[in-house]
Amino acid sequence: KFGIHGNFFDGTIPVSFTNASQLDILDLSDNIFTGQVPKNLGERQDLVWLNLEHNFLGSNASEDLSFLISLPNCSNLKILGFDGNNFGGVLPNSIANLSTNLRQLVLGSNQILGKIPVEIGNLVNLYRLGMEFNLLSGPIPISFGKLQKLQILDLRGNMLSGQIMSILGNITQLSDLYLSDNQLEGTITSSLGNCKNLHLLDIAQNKLVGTIPQQIIALPSLSIILNLSHNSLMGPLPVEIGKLKNINALDVSNNKLSGNIPGAI
Repeated sequence: KFGIHGNFFDGTIPVSFTNASQLDILDLSDNIFTGQVPKNLGERQDLVWLNLEHNFLGSNASEDLSFLISLPNCSNLKILGFDGNNFGGVLPNSIANLSTNLRQLVLGSNQILGKIPVEIGNLVNLYRLGMEFNLLSGPIPISFGKLQKLQILDLRGNMLSGQIMSILGNITQLSDLYLSDNQLEGTITSSLGNCKNLHLLDIAQNKLVGTIPQQIIALPSLSIILNLSHNSLMGPLPVEIGKLKNINALDVSNNKLSGNIPGAI
């Protein structure tokens, strides 16, 4: 293990890390490293945890993510985090070749663009996928429906378009779903009502229309927030809203809702 989290180390990441033959944890997070990530980190095949988050790595350039190409060699990799840096470019399709043992993939708060590779659906043991606050565009891949163990999905703050696919309702273990601040269209899929463990649902600031599905407003598991604000939803608030007995925050502001406030509130 080599951990230097939360210091002021700077400069580039030494290529010599690959000489540590039994390195299984490399945590360089919360420092001020700059430059490119060494492309040969994949030579450390025993890596279980690689944490590069909250540095100044990358240069918003197309080659910034080339280090990912060697990581499929790390067949034991369970946690990969590189959020909060300056990485640009598109996600390579080879990201699908990462270890099927991968449990966390966190790459938010960068400048990553392009479409989300459909191949991410092959990472079937993920329980957390964070891609928030990037420049990602296009639809949410249907292949996400294969991520049956996923509990946290964070896609907010991108430029994603298309509909909220009903396939997301297949991810029944979801507890936190962030889709806000995108360009998603169409209606809210009622299939999200299948996510009986959902504590947080944030789909604010999109282009959603139609009515609020009863299947969602009636989810008793929602306990943190249900945020549907800044869309074009219409119709009344479903009377099933009274089932949200444990909700901490409900926001339906800036829509086109009408009618009476249900007495169940």
